[in-house]
Amino acid sequence: MTSRVLLWSQHEEAVRHYVARAPSGTEVALLRDTKSADETARYMDEASALGANAVSVHESVLEDALVDSAHERGLTIHCWFQSLEVQAEKASMAVDGIVTDWPADAVRLLAGLGRR
Repeated sequence: MTSRVLLWSQHEEAVRHYVARAPSGTEVALLRDTKSADETARYMDEASALGANAVSVHESVLEDALVDSAHERGLTIHCWFQSLEVQAEKASMAVDGIVTDWPADAVRLLAGLGRR
């Protein structure tokens, strides 16, 4: 079941706790709101330093280079989409997961791209 569990927190102490105690293979993410490429790079550095293996970024900072950077760091990357239009526009990016208020639309978009 650990492959279906996502432990996400904005609190560094909680992330440390999860990393230390969660079964191997459990996704642990540090959450931060970032508004620029530099802030997002620092965020990913912080997540890695805490031992997190995932991050979630806002649609406004999502770019292919950011996805590549996260993957190079060994991080799973999710994107939080607040706009259905942006979700449709950026669905082809190689994010590992989508956080959205429109899950049915996300499933259709990904199916159309041959992803699930």
